[in-house]
Parts: sequence; structure tokens; C-alpha cells
Amino acid sequence: MVLRILVVARWYPSYDAPGRGIFVADQAAALAATGAQVVVICPEPVYADGLHGPERERRLRSLDPWVAEIAAALSFASPANRGAAHVPVLRIPAPIPAGGPATRHPLELAALEAATLVPVGRALHAVWPFEVIHAHTGLPDGLAADDLARAVDVPLLTTEHDSATPKRLADPPTAEAYRRLLGPGRGLVAVSGVLARHLEDRLGLDPGRVPVVPNIVSLDAFPAPGDVRRDPAMLLWVGARKESKGTATLLAAVALVLRERPGTHLRMIGRAPSAAEEDRLKALAVDLGVEGAVTFEPPVDRPGVAAAMAQAAIFVHPSPWETFGIVAAEALAMGLPVAATPSGGVEEILGPDGRFGTIAAGHRPEDLAASVVATLDRRDTFDLATLRAHVVDRFAPAVVADRLLERLAVLRPTPGRPAPGLSVPPRADPVVVVVGFRRASAVARVSGLPTELAARLTLVTTAPVVPATGQLLDDVATPAGLAHWIDADVGQTFRDRLESYGPVPQTHRSWWALRHPLRSLARRRVRAERSAMVAEARRTAVGAALALASEAAPSARPMLLPLDADDLDAVEPFIAEDVADLAPGTFGWLVDRWETGET
Repeated sequence: MVLRILVVARWYPSYDAPGRGIFVADQAAALAATGAQVVVICPEPVYADGLHGPERERRLRSLDPWVAEIAAALSFASPANRGAAHVPVLRIPAPIPAGGPATRHPLELAALEAATLVPVGRALHAVWPFEVIHAHTGLPDGLAADDLARAVDVPLLTTEHDSATPKRLADPPTAEAYRRLLGPGRGLVAVSGVLARHLEDRLGLDPGRVPVVPNIVSLDAFPAPGDVRRDPAMLLWVGARKESKGTATLLAAVALVLRERPGTHLRMIGRAPSAAEEDRLKALAVDLGVEGAVTFEPPVDRPGVAAAMAQAAIFVHPSPWETFGIVAAEALAMGLPVAATPSGGVEEILGPDGRFGTIAAGHRPEDLAASVVATLDRRDTFDLATLRAHVVDRFAPAVVADRLLERLAVLRPTPGRPAPGLSVPPRADPVVVVVGFRRASAVARVSGLPTELAARLTLVTTAPVVPATGQLLDDVATPAGLAHWIDADVGQTFRDRLESYGPVPQTHRSWWALRHPLRSLARRRVRAERSAMVAEARRTAVGAALALASEAAPSARPMLLPLDADDLDAVEPFIAEDVADLAPGTFGWLVDRWETGET
């Protein structure tokens, strides 16, 4: 008998963030290796205005045609060399209120995600009747998946990874909603004991109520190093270079280590969340006098990380709080001992006896420096085979998959006969018009696309303007490689109409309005019509983009792909007139489909 599992996870590797949620992909692959049939739905955030107040229902209904197209096509992808190999994935839009994090309460995000997940999940269940849902993180994916599980009457297992969840559960309504993940036909597991205890405390549960099922270490990606020559003075850190990961503590600790071991040097592989944060860290290195002993390196893929781990003397983990600490386990798999600050999950990986590294006495730079020196002092005493065996015994794919299947069995799904596999057609060569009127977001998303795919795309976006005046900016660089790039001046009509009534002085505006009441009234009417003018300008720009795409490939039927929910307004007329198809997925879906090989 074969278990059919639907995985629901926002955290899943994508073209623009290949490392995001790679632990989710590892679990999906491990479950598939047991013989289970596994597919993934990845809700991809899309922005939408008007999701508060009276506009909410209308804005959600505007997504219906896109969701219906996705549900009808169920165009899964299986991108090569990313995600779980041979596990189909479908990326669907998950609306997010525009306007900043203050508008994004986890319960609101869960409800918005469910609005698209449930209809797509129903359609999938009708043709591929999955028997259990496995969601990753409870807020929002677990709660949205709970709505789908109720709709199709299947059990739900939620794996909690998110270090922010215990804090969010301090909100009573959020905690009450989260308890749905523990009801009949529901299971909740955490990736570490410390996270499980935090959840139990917040939810008022008895100790042990939340079982632990850890993340997986991909032993294929991190093989046992052969006869390598390690640099005895090299420290290594891999991860996000941000303050919450303890990077400032790490640099200060290196400065202290250098006093005792002047030849020590640190490789920091990763990326800061912003250029400003990167500059801040580099400036701190200069202030500490360690700029010559620290290299700031960009992110690399798993083979690149494994190669760095094979060269280093020890791995340094400065984070003050981790729900698991996968990179520390990967280092052990490569025979690399770890020096770490106390962070919760990492202590569980290293254990209390020092066989696999050294846990610092506290979170101060002095504490971390002492643990680094202590680990370096006994570097030659660590048995590399023992370090790796520790990881194999606890975090190997087959070990974790068996524990997941045990938890799924507790939910009593009834495995059925194997269902026909989902059809994943080979890579298509689409003629696509991408519509994204949030310019900065559009530029970010199309940057770094596969070259051949970019050459087939036409992008229509908003022309850059001076915020104060609305006038166009000159000489704005755009990403190269796209077939066509259209910067639509969507405010031109509005500006022209205002200008037709003459200038208004910057001072004594009220006096001017009294002197020119008809012109003042006309200008107010123009301002009231601004939204309609912008909408018409956007539709005109989409029409021009379609004409360009059709001219380049007259025999091909174009596809319109909105980047955000708001872009659907400009796309809808052309779908209604049947001059183009609506993409059955998000922008991430498009890249996945392009990277899908022959199946």
C-alpha cells in the first residue's frame, strides 16, 4: 500500500532563493524514497492593496479567475537540480496585504492563504486523492492547510520550524487558532526539543505533548571527506549575515581569538539581508582590527559549502537562538567539530559531553572566543568517523523519514493503492508577458533569470518617477536580457489633465481656489478620476506589450503572468477577450516549468 502525501510549505527552494526551505525539500525527498507518493504546493506571496475594510471581499474575488486557471490546469513542475528530485511542485499565489508587516497578522495571512489553497487543493484531491497533508510551520501554512484538510476530510501533520512561533503564540487568539493543529486527525511535531518545550509552554500543554522529529542532513550533499588537507587556522561560518544570527558577536570573538592565535582567520559564507547590513559588518571588522583576518564571501550551493567544510579546522556557530541548527549538523557530517554559543537546537545536536565540539558558557564574545580556542586546542582529538556517525544515526534521511511515517501512522490515514502519477510535461517554450506594476519588486524578480527564459519574456511595469512631482526619471538602468521591457508612464494622463488647468501657486493655495473656483473644482474632479486614469494606462501598456510579443512570435499564443494580485486588473480584459491565456501559476512557477526537464 502506498501513502499519498501533499506537502504544503511556503519555505521551499526557488530560483531566487535556492536555499530557502531546503530542509522541507529534504524531507519530501526522504518520504518519496520510502515509496510514498509526494507532491508539493508552495504558496508564493503576492501583494494586494485593499485587503482591509470594505474592499477585502472584492479584492479576494478578483483572484478567482487566476485560482480557477491554476486549479483547472494543475500544471506541476519538477525543476532539475532544485527542490526534491522528481517530486512535483506547484506554486500558487498567497495574497499578502501591501503596506508593511504591521498589516500582516499570522491569522490574517493564514486566512488569505486558505482562500487560494483550498480551491486548488480540492481540485488536486479530485484527480489525485492525497490521503494526508504535511504542512511546514503552523503560521500560516499549518492553519491554511487545516482548512484544506477539513474541506477534503484528510488528516494533517504540521512540522514546526519557525523560531518566531512561540513569540506569536503569546497572542491569545493566535494560540487558540494554533491549537487546531492538535485536534482530532491532527498532529504537531517540532524539529527540536527546545522548540517543543516552548510550544508546550505557550499552549499550556503537558511536557512531551509535542513530539520531536528533527530536520534531515543530506548525506549525499555532505559526503564523508576523503584525504583532505585542512587549514588548521581556518574558522568557518555559513549562514545569513544578520544581527539575529550573532554575526557581531562572532567578529568580536575573532578579535579576541587573534590575541592568542595570531594566524587564525575566518571565512563567512552567506549574504546579509541588505547592503547596509553588509557595510555595517565590514565596518565593524575594521573597527575591531580583524578586516585582514575575515573574508566576506557570497552564498554558495551545497557542494560549495561541503568543500569549505572539508578545508576548515572548526565550524563556529554564534547564533543566540536556533530551533535546530542544520548547518552545525552538516559540519559534523563533514568531520568538522563545532564551537557554538548556547542557542537551544545546537546543544541538542552537539550533546553535553564535548565529543562533537564546545558549547560556550554564555553569549558574550569572550565566551564564544573561549569555546573557539578550546576546540582548536583539541582539534586533533576529534574522531572524524565518530562525528559523522553521530549525524547518520540521528539525522539521516531514512531515519527521519521513518519517524515522520510513524507520526503519520498515529493519525490513522488509510493508505490506498498507488494513484497515477501527476503529469509533469517537459519544458515548454512560452511567449510570456509578465505584468508587474510594482516596479522595484518586478526588477528584483526578473533579475537573475535563466538567460534563455529571460530572452522570451516581455515585462511591462511602471516607469520610474520622482515621488514628489511624478516626473519621469532619466537614465534608469533595467535588467538586461529580456525580449522587451516596457516602462509605462501611468501618470501621464493625470499630469496632463492637471496641467491643462494651469499652475497653482505653492503658497496661498486657498486664496487661489477662491479666485478660481471653476478651475479648482475641475482639478478636484481630475484627482477623483486619477485611479481610473492609472488603470486605463496600465491596460493600454499591457496591450502594447502583447502586440510586441505577438509581433515577435505571430504563431504563438501569448500568456499573461501577473506578478501580484493587483496586476490582475490590467490583465483581466485581455483574458476576457480571449486574446491571451492566463498563467496557471506564479512567477516562481514559470521558472520551475522552464527548468523542468524531460520526464
